[in-house]
Parts: sequence; structure tokens; C-alpha cells
Amino acid sequence: MGDSRLKPLVLPEDERRTLGNWVRRRSTALGLALRARIVLAGADGGSNTAVAARPGVHFKTVSRWRARFRRDRLGGLTGDPRPGVPRAITGAQVEEVVVRTPEEVPGGGTHWSGRELARRAGISPAGVHRIWRSARAAALADRDLQDFPRPAAHRQDR
Repeated sequence: MGDSRLKPLVLPEDERRTLGNWVRRRSTALGLALRARIVLAGADGGSNTAVAARPGVHFKTVSRWRARFRRDRLGGLTGDPRPGVPRAITGAQVEEVVVRTPEEVPGGGTHWSGRELARRAGISPAGVHRIWRSARAAALADRDLQDFPRPAAHRQDR
């Protein structure tokens, strides 16, 4: 039974579908999926305490996201910009470094150096190395680790 003092959340079908997709999609950020779950549970009726018991969050968290959804709709769930210094390297610069590294060869060379690529992309050499490290980690995460050959010291071919 819902709390009669709570204003009911009325969800049009397109918003309900979007929220459901956010909950089911594996690539959705966990925080966004939780907020979508809170709103969907609130739209089904129930007090903040009852809704909070299902995903295991505090009832004040449910109250906050419910109010924010009521005020800003779907845009209110995606989150505010974080405090602190804004990113110095844009997404376009990251994409340029990631694409340029394997696909192009600098004039007169066989591979990119961090300094040369940084000069071309307009960022610092440390920024290029951070992008490379992140891209390498992402590539390794995508592969099945069983496909990598094991060093001879660890083989048990006896």
C-alpha cells in the first residue's frame, strides 16, 4: 500500500520503456540503473521506505531521486556534472590518438612516439601515455585471457 501523501509518479509508455532499457542493458552505469529501478518501483506504487527496501538503499535516496525525476524527468536521472577541474583532454582528442596510433605511421618512422603523437594531437605526452594505457587495458579486457600463450615456466606438459 502506498503512502497517500506521496505524489504518484505517472510514467508515459516511452519513459517506462527507456527506464526499463536502462535497467536491463549491461552497459548502463550502475548508478543510472539503480536510479531507473527506483523510479520504476515508485511508479508501481509504494512508499519511499518500501521502494528503498527492494534495491537496498536509504529511503532518503529514494525520496531525492523521485523528486528529481518528477522535476526534470529522464534528464534528471543522468546526473549532474561532477565538481572539480573539467577534463583537459576532449573525447575527440582521445579518439584521434586511439585511431591514429594503429592506422597511421608518422613520416619517416615505423611507429608513433608519445611525443610526436602528442604534438600532432595537441595534448601532453603524459596524456598520450594515459590514453594508450587505458586503450591497452580495454583491449585486454575484451579478449579471452585463455587465448594468450602461457610462459614455458608455467606449462605442465609432463
